[in-house]
Amino acid sequence: MSESRIVCDYPYPVITVWRALTDPALVALWTSTGQGGRPEGFKTEVGTKFRYIGKPFPGWDGIVRCEVLAVDEPALLRYDWRNKETDQPTMVTNILAEIPGGTRLTWEHTGFRGIEGAFMSRLLGRVRRKMLTEGLPPVLADIGDDGRLRPGSTLSGPGQRVAPGRLISANLASGFHRCWPLRAGTRDLFALMQVRGTCHASSGGSGMAARNRVIAGPVGAVPADGCGLSDLLDPAYAIGERDREPLDLAEGWARRWVTRWQAGKSAVSCPVREMGEVLVSGCRPVRRFSWSTAQRHRPGLAAVVSTGRLHGFESLAEQRLLLALDFLGVVDLLAQPMALKFTTSSGGTSEHVPDLLAVTRDGVLLIDVRPADRIAPADRVKFAATEEAALSCGWGYLVVAGWRAQVQASLDALSAQRRPLSDPLGLQEQLLDTVRGGELPFGDLVRRTDYPVIGRAHAIHLLCTAGSGWTLRGRYS
Repeated sequence: MSESRIVCDYPYPVITVWRALTDPALVALWTSTGQGGRPEGFKTEVGTKFRYIGKPFPGWDGIVRCEVLAVDEPALLRYDWRNKETDQPTMVTNILAEIPGGTRLTWEHTGFRGIEGAFMSRLLGRVRRKMLTEGLPPVLADIGDDGRLRPGSTLSGPGQRVAPGRLISANLASGFHRCWPLRAGTRDLFALMQVRGTCHASSGGSGMAARNRVIAGPVGAVPADGCGLSDLLDPAYAIGERDREPLDLAEGWARRWVTRWQAGKSAVSCPVREMGEVLVSGCRPVRRFSWSTAQRHRPGLAAVVSTGRLHGFESLAEQRLLLALDFLGVVDLLAQPMALKFTTSSGGTSEHVPDLLAVTRDGVLLIDVRPADRIAPADRVKFAATEEAALSCGWGYLVVAGWRAQVQASLDALSAQRRPLSDPLGLQEQLLDTVRGGELPFGDLVRRTDYPVIGRAHAIHLLCTAGSGWTLRGRYS
């Protein structure tokens, strides 16, 4: 059997978290980050049959059938779960425990059977993680002592978030979704994108407020404890229903769609439903890069510190992505990982080769790289098909259509200092001692060392090194 387990710590009392989990009006606010998840007929009474009403898609009517199995307010809520009437029930358990300074929520979904169950476990775990890490914290922050939203709360309906300029902090046990949280040192780096003398500041806003993302600090800055790969992209690429319309997503589509992988010298094919079982580490690019003097794009090999190997890229845009992924601390990378052959609603077929597959300790991400002004209608359909294939096996999918203005300059500045750096002058300890005294401009931090010119290099190295980033956490603009 397969199962999913997520542990999150929240800086709020147990009773507040319990109310957010059991009040139907509040549940609809934080589950809106997934497939809607509006509870209907729910009560905290054993034997209560209720439904989650979400957004339907081909193969699912948008309804989850549940029955409450156990309640111990405010510590335990358990209910069964069926995506379809004919499904064997699985079990969802929410356990709340008081910890110093807040509440620990343990969410478990158990009882998945077979290969299809394993895929469903990974997919539902991925969706629930987003709900608990992105949707729930803003709701908890706006719950008053009476267990309801405070007057004036901006969370008046599903899908709305707290107002820009307010940062909600939660000590999350882990987090992987399309935002891909960066490792500690790098997250602080991207909170400092406007540091003078180190990273080039961008003028004006980035449009994050308009996209209802939870941000803090000046417009254009990225919150240190919530930054991820998708936060660094501009414009943000979104796949819509119109892009999916040409796809054949009728019952059994995951068996009809086929992927082709290059395992050593042999080509291996498998249906999309079994794609998650492929041993990526044993695969090679499914096609070779083209090389000619007349071609417009520039292929090559990039050294990635995280994997300790060279990885291929077909264009400078892909090379920039590899540099960004290196700061994520990826476990493995595979360029041109597989060929996806999918069917369309008109009865035809099409094929697409994603640009990159990235493996981290928290999951797998398929990525396509295409400048926004070069994305054709046919590309949008292929991207939509790739996203459906990725979601079917619990992977993430992202289209890199452009970067925020300051990102590449910052990555270039850091790339020279990401490797091990000796410190015979003891400047790193001077930097750490100085920053413990509070926030200050980056330039002032460097000038307080005995040798500012050398100290600048060590400061950048500390910002991009895992572990030391938490010590330097803060805004130095």
